[in-house]
Amino acid sequence: MESQFFVVRTTGGQEENVAEFIYKNAIFNKKEIYSILHVPSQKGYLVIEAKNGQDVREAIAGVKHVKELVPGLLKLGDFDKLLIKKPAIAEFTIGEVVDIVMGPFKGMKAKITKIDLTKMEVTVMLLDAPYPLTLTVDASYLKPSKKG
Repeated sequence: MESQFFVVRTTGGQEENVAEFIYKNAIFNKKEIYSILHVPSQKGYLVIEAKNGQDVREAIAGVKHVKELVPGLLKLGDFDKLLIKKPAIAEFTIGEVVDIVMGPFKGMKAKITKIDLTKMEVTVMLLDAPYPLTLTVDASYLKPSKKG
């Protein structure tokens, strides 16, 4: 039988402890758990590769900080979204209105005028300034502005 991927919801920040307890339970109870994956960007979740859902349910039974076994299976194609982090700059387009979330201009709105993918920098024109002011900032300083 081919292995399957299950998602277990945990208390945020306790993923590594929970993974260790699940591993020990699986060894002790001779359950077919093949791997346990904690993706740091997915706080509060573990991915467990196992033979079947029953083995996962028995391995997580009684483990502190386990909230639930998420219904359904994770497909191999879903791992691309989990493991490959898209750079923040990739989500921006020229002319887009953004919010500045860090630095001395935090809280201001700006319009993107230039994107430099090699330096991961974005040139913006402040919309909230009393006179036209253009600055170049790191892409991580920006987030898309909420419409409305």
